[in-house]
Amino acid sequence: MKRRGRRLLTLLVVGLFILGSGCTIRGNTASAWLQNIQNRIHEPMASGNSIGDEKMAQSQESSAQRCPPIRPYLGITYLQVTPQVAPGYGLHVDWGILVTGVAEGSSAARAGIRPGDVIYSFQDVPLGPAVSFLDLLWHQQPGTSVKLVLLRGGKYYAVKALLDAR
Repeated sequence: MKRRGRRLLTLLVVGLFILGSGCTIRGNTASAWLQNIQNRIHEPMASGNSIGDEKMAQSQESSAQRCPPIRPYLGITYLQVTPQVAPGYGLHVDWGILVTGVAEGSSAARAGIRPGDVIYSFQDVPLGPAVSFLDLLWHQQPGTSVKLVLLRGGKYYAVKALLDAR
């Protein structure tokens, strides 16, 4: 009984995640899928498991393939700037994000960000040893307009970027 309960709990947790994302599993809506799980919880246990290991693994793989997490996307590759790294690149800041690449057609490209720019602050929060660029980015929703302060050629520029989803 404990094994069956753990499997059902796992499926229920995965189902709640999927329900929040509006995805479908095997052609069913997430709410129909959850109802099926609830029915299985209350049905008497036959010999063996009503939900086998194979089916559970397939269901989890299927939901992961159809419903990847949606995160905000700026469209840059970068190098973390620290006091140890900055002199090697001739940078006049101790902390920030050195943009090494910009994806064509991305939020960063539309905002005018170029390789060689240093992102100094994100939403008026200066980047530093206690402030992670990814944490700040991932706390935003796709479609959000964010303010970035860039250092380019010794001058600071403020730009706004509308975050894409990925």
